[in-house]
Amino acid sequence: MEKSVARIVSLGDIEQSINISDGIKNTFVMENGVELIEVNVIGTIASYLEFEKKDYLCMKDECGEAYVKIIHSNQTIGTEEGDLIHVMGFLNFDGKRKYINPYIVKKIDENVKEREELRKLEIIEFNKYIDKNKEAFSSNKEKYKELHEKQIKEKEKSKTKTEEKTQTDDSKKENSPVAQITKNKIIEIIKEKDEEDKGVPYVDILDKFSDDERENVETIIDSLLDEGLCYEPIAGKIKVL
Repeated sequence: MEKSVARIVSLGDIEQSINISDGIKNTFVMENGVELIEVNVIGTIASYLEFEKKDYLCMKDECGEAYVKIIHSNQTIGTEEGDLIHVMGFLNFDGKRKYINPYIVKKIDENVKEREELRKLEIIEFNKYIDKNKEAFSSNKEKYKELHEKQIKEKEKSKTKTEEKTQTDDSKKENSPVAQITKNKIIEIIKEKDEEDKGVPYVDILDKFSDDERENVETIIDSLLDEGLCYEPIAGKIKVL
């Protein structure tokens, strides 16, 4: 078993890593098979935020973003959005979100651009090392592939269930009595009840429908009036033109 070290990775690597924790320690695996337990990252503070009464900051780089849990308020004293920071800590997952539990949060004040460029080179060198020793990471690479495919299938399954539910709900709406009320139906009712050719009281029309349907009927009546298909001969009555 390889000794745990604070891996120099991008925030995108953390974002795409998959949790393979065994209940004893939090362990994540990258696509190339590298295990992540501790991480060493550099990024810009994008925002400070709160989840379930716990404080976090969101940091970003060119490859992605990651959350950093603020354990002590003095960890972030003197920092603000837009600052470049260096973070080292343990990668964690609380069942809802992945985050870094830091033991170092340090603002980079000097040579900011140079530090960013140096970090890119460090990540490139680390990836070269992985390529040269890819056999050592092959089993974890296969594990990542299996878990990644499983995640995709679960997402597709969830998406299918959501789409099916939406289609079912839409079908129910289309076939419900409320949805089946049409302008032509309202016009027919008005003509049928307008025996004296003086118009029909609105209440007589609404009485033909249930409480759940009446709101929709009122909307349709408004449309008939707006479109000039019906008019009010006197207040409180409606008549077909």
